[in-house]
Amino acid sequence: MPTTIVSRNRHYYEDIGSGEALVMIHGASGSSRNFEEQFEQLSKRFRVIAPDLRSMGQSGHVKDMPATAWVDDLRELLDQLGVTSVHLVGSSLGSRVAMRYTIDHPEQVRSIAVINPIIAITPEATARLNAAGGDANKLAAAQQTEMERLHGVDWRDVVLNYFNIRNKSDVQSFFDLSGLVDQIAVPMLIVRTDNVTDLTHPFLHTYELRNRVENSHMAIVPNFGASQIRVAPDKLNELIFDFHEKLMPVPAA
Repeated sequence: MPTTIVSRNRHYYEDIGSGEALVMIHGASGSSRNFEEQFEQLSKRFRVIAPDLRSMGQSGHVKDMPATAWVDDLRELLDQLGVTSVHLVGSSLGSRVAMRYTIDHPEQVRSIAVINPIIAITPEATARLNAAGGDANKLAAAQQTEMERLHGVDWRDVVLNYFNIRNKSDVQSFFDLSGLVDQIAVPMLIVRTDNVTDLTHPFLHTYELRNRVENSHMAIVPNFGASQIRVAPDKLNELIFDFHEKLMPVPAA
């Protein structure tokens, strides 16, 4: 459970296993713990690196940051670790960070997998995400418990800070990938639950990526709850392994 300093801020990350680097980027108001059920299996083939994005998890809970911070932090972390070639996995907000990183650093990324991807924030998503106004006390009791598990005792600060950060126009502009996704040239796995009522992760973004990214592969998996945004860990691992085996078959013994 290492911690380092990135851009003068405390930066926590998981680093498990060996092999080619698989970097897993969590979603909004999440942390590397969102992927912890997947680490054991994935680390049997990959070196799994899962950072806590700035202002979330066990990284520094800053109130403000530059629009490019999440991408810049990842580049600096990988430089510190001596990692020059990566496979990226990003969920929700993490999909936007992973895609932007791939666009900005194409020489470093070998493949990318996005789960419930977002190309750009929509007015409907903004209205939904802003409904609570950054007030953590408006979250359901179960959500509050989960947020404390992900971020620690000051989790309410994380909720408010993220509310303010995500509403900065320069942040949304930097992560508006609507005119950029055609630049992604590496193989892409697009994974989407079949929840068509999820306004935060528009179903059309999945199909847009499939149509615009030349070497892309799409998987739609069942979703058994309106609030569920993540694919079950075992199913997601299966999809990731299958994707990589097709890209880079493991030689027979």
